[in-house]
Amino acid sequence: MSDSEEETDEAPATDGAPDPALRPRAWLECLAVTLVAGVALTVAFSDGLAESALMIPIVGGAYAVLAVATLIYLHKRGRLQGELAPRRLDVTLGALVALVLVLGAMVAELGLQQRAIGGWMFQLFLQLGDPRGATSAWLGPAVFATALLEELVWRGFVMRRLAEAEGAGRALWFSTLLYAMAHAGTVYTLRDPNVGPNPILVVAAAGCGLVWGLVAVRFERLVPSLAAHAIFSWAVVLFPVWRL
Repeated sequence: MSDSEEETDEAPATDGAPDPALRPRAWLECLAVTLVAGVALTVAFSDGLAESALMIPIVGGAYAVLAVATLIYLHKRGRLQGELAPRRLDVTLGALVALVLVLGAMVAELGLQQRAIGGWMFQLFLQLGDPRGATSAWLGPAVFATALLEELVWRGFVMRRLAEAEGAGRALWFSTLLYAMAHAGTVYTLRDPNVGPNPILVVAAAGCGLVWGLVAVRFERLVPSLAAHAIFSWAVVLFPVWRL
């Protein structure tokens, strides 16, 4: 996400058509975002940081840096205000999308009561710790803020950047894939000793990422997907579906 080149060299075509000449740099930048996010997530969900107050700051710190670069990217393209200016019912829409995702997670949890699923969810529960514990006062706001930064980066930069090179439709699927890949390290760090590697966060990232991407594409702005992501993350951490 370097801003060293002239804006005219990087600006997308005015008719919205993808520019194949942008592919090498766009993919390099998006893969770099995936790597940075993936390292932060893998470290945050490692055994040594289970129930640690450092988990969220590690992820949030990485995303804060990437979010600053995203804001610069959107500003250079004259899209900052259009993407982030709130409109009436944006938060309501985001809350409805979050509610649908939470209900979907509940149904999946209740409908997949298998030994492997239980073991994987238990490992995630152990890592996150008790949301009603001593850190509960700051946990909710921290999760909410981190989710906002995460959404800004993935849909505000990665998906928008790939759309310049690949087109909006392909960018939606590619950005969802990269978002899921960023969580790949947790397959190992959250493994269960009895049932093995844990794909919970990768699957959740793929499913939720696709929904949030669709919201951003449909409304051509980021505020609804920002609200949906932040509210969903806050809800599932503070009111864990695996306890229901």
